[in-house]
Amino acid sequence: MASILIVDDSLIMRRNLRTILERNGHEVIAEATNGEDAIRLYALHHPDLVTMDITMPILNGIEAVKRITTHYPNASIIVISAFDQRNMLFEAMENGAKHYIIKPITEAKLLQAVKSTLASVVVNDPNSPTNHFSDTLNHTSKSNQPNTMSSGRVDTISVENHDGRFRILFPKPLLPEHMNACRVALKGLIFIRPLSLTIDFQSIEVIQPWAIQAIQEISESIRQAEGNLQFIIKDAELRKQLIESIPSIRVQDVIA
Repeated sequence: MASILIVDDSLIMRRNLRTILERNGHEVIAEATNGEDAIRLYALHHPDLVTMDITMPILNGIEAVKRITTHYPNASIIVISAFDQRNMLFEAMENGAKHYIIKPITEAKLLQAVKSTLASVVVNDPNSPTNHFSDTLNHTSKSNQPNTMSSGRVDTISVENHDGRFRILFPKPLLPEHMNACRVALKGLIFIRPLSLTIDFQSIEVIQPWAIQAIQEISESIRQAEGNLQFIIKDAELRKQLIESIPSIRVQDVIA
């Protein structure tokens, strides 16, 4: 399992995160109460993953993310924030964080973020600990893991940062609240330049008319921001439906 550094100034939050992570087989190798300690402990332990609170004394989470990713570009950091801090959250994503979680934290939400973040890590050295963990994750995800890890279903959308290209992953079934969450995410992403965004509908089997309209609005907002937008849709009929329903979407931007 993964080695994890928890960064949060709240003792209760650190305990909650540790309990969930250790209960699911991960190793919490250190805890930090501010950004400066996070930087020092990251350099000391080189963890597979960091959970990073945004608001902390001495040095906040955004600055800690910037400094860690400056020296360690492959660092896998999940930022955690309250809903009213979402603008700061997306600033952290822009500066190298790989994933985010909005409070309140649930076990399913945390484990999905950890799984998604670690599965997206690309490391050139096949002997590195992080790459070894990725191989282990891919193997164990097929075995008898808790449903929150292996079912492939998440309660809300997932936003990831892959080397500056953002990916929004939708769960199934696709619900109106998922589109609303996507709009909230875009409010933070829309100011990033250049903006490269992938919307992933891989697991979706049906896209309702209300969703088509929402996708059209999202596509238009990205176009106005001069961003690059790509859709991933596994089902051939859904790809055809999306292209025919939204003329502004180019065929080459909708892939399997």
